[in-house]
Amino acid sequence: MTDRTLSQPRKENRFGLWYGWVILGVVFIVLCSLIGTRTSFGVFFKTLSAEFGWNRAQTSGAFSVGMIGFAVSAPFVGWMLDRWSIRWTMSLGVLLFGLGMFMGFFVNALWKLYLMNFLLSLGFGAATYVPQVQVLSNWFVKRRGLALGLTSSAQGLAFATSVISAALIGWLGWRETYLVFSGLVLLVTFPLVVIFIRDLPSDKGTVADMPFLNPEEIANARDKTSTTGNVKPAQSKFPAELVFSLRFALLFGIFGSIGFSYTALVVHLVPLVTDGGFSQSGGAALFTIFGLSVFMGTLISGISDRIGRTPTYMIGASMVAGACLLLASSLGAGTYQFIAGAVIAGLGLGVARPSIAALLTDHFGGPGFGRVNGMMMMLFAFSGSLGPVTIGYLFDRLGRYREGVILLASIFLCSCFFSAALEKLKHPGVEGR
Repeated sequence: MTDRTLSQPRKENRFGLWYGWVILGVVFIVLCSLIGTRTSFGVFFKTLSAEFGWNRAQTSGAFSVGMIGFAVSAPFVGWMLDRWSIRWTMSLGVLLFGLGMFMGFFVNALWKLYLMNFLLSLGFGAATYVPQVQVLSNWFVKRRGLALGLTSSAQGLAFATSVISAALIGWLGWRETYLVFSGLVLLVTFPLVVIFIRDLPSDKGTVADMPFLNPEEIANARDKTSTTGNVKPAQSKFPAELVFSLRFALLFGIFGSIGFSYTALVVHLVPLVTDGGFSQSGGAALFTIFGLSVFMGTLISGISDRIGRTPTYMIGASMVAGACLLLASSLGAGTYQFIAGAVIAGLGLGVARPSIAALLTDHFGGPGFGRVNGMMMMLFAFSGSLGPVTIGYLFDRLGRYREGVILLASIFLCSCFFSAALEKLKHPGVEGR
């Protein structure tokens, strides 16, 4: 064991803060700022559509193109995480995202809106979901579900920026609002990632899960770290036997369902409720309520460490399916049904999303996980690219959202069958179930 490894823990203990909490906090801020500014697209939606005369399929197509950008970046990001550095991969992603958001000021044609969303989504892929799972899985093992749930709660708080977005658009204009968002990402989020993110506990002379271990377990973990060193395991070949497996296919059925439905709700929830009688500011407020419900759901999702990932996911997915049916029946009905549907959908998504991230790590954690995770996020993003444009197309054809929202409910119910089938496979025995 080196002098550095021995001295660093004493410094850490003197300040009384395990560095894993710092990692969790920075990841939380990254997700909150990037998801918040990106998912505000729904608030910009009608403003852009009205100013340039684009229909809903054309306008929502920009978010779909962004999801394709995320999909394109994900496998490469996974390779970078296995071979390079989580810290610098995230830093590059945040930088690219901020520059992409800056391009929003110059949008004056549909293709420029598409290009902007494509470029910022390349950065989004490198900075958010793909590295989030990997860096937290390095720092948290016994409480992986808790860590992913806490950081994913940023997703819910991020939706609260919809009210801020609506206010900024009304006060400054939509172009200037994009400049504000760009400054937030480049001047606040980017420096935090560069300064504080570290790939492994051994980078700070500590061990994973330290607050949850007894002294003997900490000593054993330190001995193991001193023996294995500070090198991330990597696989020289693409892990084809993992990606082309039934286990991976069933997980994709779950991830694909979430991707399609989540992006559709993010883009179309505000237009849906404003069609139902809400004002633009009222729609933004309801989106904030939806986001806070996601936040509450993610805090609950930590129960997957105790009752299992699959039961937790199925509870969340069933809630979203029921909420979508409630929203479909609310069209032309009343305010309270919309609010109830948004709250239940948010809670369900908050419970389900971190659970499947933990499931992926439970089943495929180890050498080559970065590339497996990257492939899954690529497929997740491709599915997500179909959601907004499909629902927009159905609206343009039928003149209403009812059939589209019922489609989302059906997809979530189908995903429960995939999770039940996955549960029947022999589990590899990773901790965290």
